[in-house]
Amino acid sequence: RVMVVEDDRDISEMLSIVLNDAGMDVDLVDRGDEVIKTFRQNPPDLVLLDLMLPGKDGVTVCQELRNETLVPIVMLTAKSDTTDIVKGLEAGADDYMVKPFNAQELVARLKVRLRRSGAVSGGGLRIGNVEIDQVSHTILRNGQSIPLTRLEFDLIVALAKEPGRVFTREALLSEVWGYRPATDTRLVNVHIQRLRAKVEENPEDPKIILTVRGVGYKAGVPS
Repeated sequence: RVMVVEDDRDISEMLSIVLNDAGMDVDLVDRGDEVIKTFRQNPPDLVLLDLMLPGKDGVTVCQELRNETLVPIVMLTAKSDTTDIVKGLEAGADDYMVKPFNAQELVARLKVRLRRSGAVSGGGLRIGNVEIDQVSHTILRNGQSIPLTRLEFDLIVALAKEPGRVFTREALLSEVWGYRPATDTRLVNVHIQRLRAKVEENPEDPKIILTVRGVGYKAGVPS
């Protein structure tokens, strides 16, 4: 089930048809200030969220959703401005698409997020002083549980599985987001920052997720 939050009736009806044809049930919401109430009444598996909305803007709605849920959030925006996109990602969105978009590409991205959010892998992992349980989908730092979104969890698992590997941003896009877009790598940079803010004792001096200048990121050495 996908909640589509879009105030343009033509676009929302088109999305409803496209997603129904892809085997997804759709709930349509056309105002930002109605999202939380609708979400609580009928929780979806994914939220497709427009950035520009009446009643309440998409960034605020995204923040409110993240306070309640870890479901995947994909932003739709008519703007390609860096500031607007980064604000949405920092608010907790997992991915974004700029209008006008290709319907097939949108469906493919949503299916990746839905498939990965329901996936369960076995085995425990460790990165720095963080312990990762892939079965219970939890991580602990010094015995304390740290809540992560599903995408943040996928990101730290990807790094922890290959502790000697330096991941380029493009490699992480492929591994975690499941595609190689022709866009830039803001998705990776913003989510690394969000993840560090949660798992690092001092995000300004990271020990868990290390930057390899000019290349990308790698896992820290277990302590």
